[in-house]
Amino acid sequence: MKKVINCLLLPLIVSSSVMAGKNVVPTDVKVIEIPQEVVVEVDKAGPLYVRGMGSFVKGDDVARTGSYDMGAVSVAFGYNMFSFFGIEARAAKSIKDNATAGDYSFSNVALYAKPQVTFMERVTLYGLVGYGQTEVQSDKDEMLQWGGGIEYMINDTWGLCADYTRVYDDTTFDTTTTNDSTNLFSVGVVVKL
Repeated sequence: MKKVINCLLLPLIVSSSVMAGKNVVPTDVKVIEIPQEVVVEVDKAGPLYVRGMGSFVKGDDVARTGSYDMGAVSVAFGYNMFSFFGIEARAAKSIKDNATAGDYSFSNVALYAKPQVTFMERVTLYGLVGYGQTEVQSDKDEMLQWGGGIEYMINDTWGLCADYTRVYDDTTFDTTTTNDSTNLFSVGVVVKL
């Protein structure tokens, strides 16, 4: 039993004699200073934006045996929910008619889902898929609309945009089946709010 106690006490005696008179706290501790100020860069522009665009409307109206080309103004209000997806509401109204078969007027209102991809930090390619109402003359029709475009941001707030939208396709307003179509080509500016 005496040997067992000596075996148990030996490490305690050796460790205390080794540590006797020595400082247990290390003397070469380096103090790292953490800066008091932390700078966080915040994008000045938020997820909301407005687009103002000049548009060119190109359409075919087989039932009326004509085509129409006209200038229009378009405005869009959008919200980028994520960096890769947004929603956009648009309205367009004709301002000048160059129709070959009579006078035409045009208007369109629509709501779009907007998948998008940004590259080179300032260039965004986007698609548009949604539902809208198009009016040519006094005839109205609602249908699926689609398109796509490109946006170049000059700085965090201002940018340039260009896009194409198919706002009407396949049937005439008076329900006869033909290959009528209305296309909207737009260029303009975008302001991120």
